Amino acid sequence: MKIVVKKPYKDPYIKEVNGTLEEYQSIVGGYIEVVLFKDDILLVCNEEGKLMELEPNLYLRGDIIVGTVFFIGRDKENFRGLTDEEIQEIMNLI
Repeated sequence: MKIVVKKPYKDPYIKEVNGTLEEYQSIVGGYIEVVLFKDDILLVCNEEGKLMELEPNLYLRGDIIVGTVFFIGRDKENFRGLTDEEIQEIMNLI
């Protein structure tokens, strides 16, 4: 499934993933924290990123999100790949 990855100080890019917890943790560098980004799009970041003093990445709703993050779709209680339209929307917003 397609996700969008954003590293600090880098442009976002599309990545194909298998959708395992271990893969998600590998991308963010630790335990994952899931935050609603927009409608059925989620932002996934490192749960302990601020404690680990990771580099700042995004500003979201008055908070600074640190470390590598990725965006993924949500289908009720499950993750799903992003549509092409959602990918374009994310790229335009960040």
